[in-house]
Amino acid sequence: MRFLLGFGMVLMSLVVMVGFVSYSGEQIAMNYMDERDGHVYGLVKIGDKVWFKENLRYVTEQSLCYDSLPENCEKYGRLYSYEAAKTVCPENWRLPTVHDVEELHVVMGSHKIDKIAARGEWDIRKAERFSDELGLSVLPAGRIDTLTFYSYMDDRWVDTVSFHQKGVAASYWIVADDHDGSTHWHIGTPIGERKSGVHTHPVFPEIHKFSVRCMCEE
Repeated sequence: MRFLLGFGMVLMSLVVMVGFVSYSGEQIAMNYMDERDGHVYGLVKIGDKVWFKENLRYVTEQSLCYDSLPENCEKYGRLYSYEAAKTVCPENWRLPTVHDVEELHVVMGSHKIDKIAARGEWDIRKAERFSDELGLSVLPAGRIDTLTFYSYMDDRWVDTVSFHQKGVAASYWIVADDHDGSTHWHIGTPIGERKSGVHTHPVFPEIHKFSVRCMCEE
């Protein structure tokens, strides 16, 4: 696994992670190169966890760009089905769990997104207050919902793809701690009655495509 530091390239184990500082929210001078496609991700340490500073953009068959535009993948990363998300992080990296996100909320001090939202990128109320103090730089990447219905007019099944919430919200796949199931972490403008934070309501993996943010232990 390769980490690129300011003075050049060194090889080190994820177990060691030499050079990480010990306090939360430090934007460490270290990057990770995904050897599958050569893309380099910045890293940030929060508590004892290390997170990618941007959404994953590795191409899989079960992933799309928002509005099917490549420039949206360049900025926001790809949107993945849950089946793809479960295994798409590079070796030694993983999806966050509900517990990981709850720990992050403790560091944040609330479920408000001010400390993790990228500055100047959100079209929502009070966005001017966003500080991105913890360095996660969350972007409002939106989501994709896919529904299939039978068209009696055309006498066939029809797939519909709906792109939602770019500019106002982000949804991330996360793993439930107490069962082998999917849930998601919603950040930004609420959907209906729900608030930003961990959603433990049922999620139908075959319908949704959400962002992926990989992480690991120090």
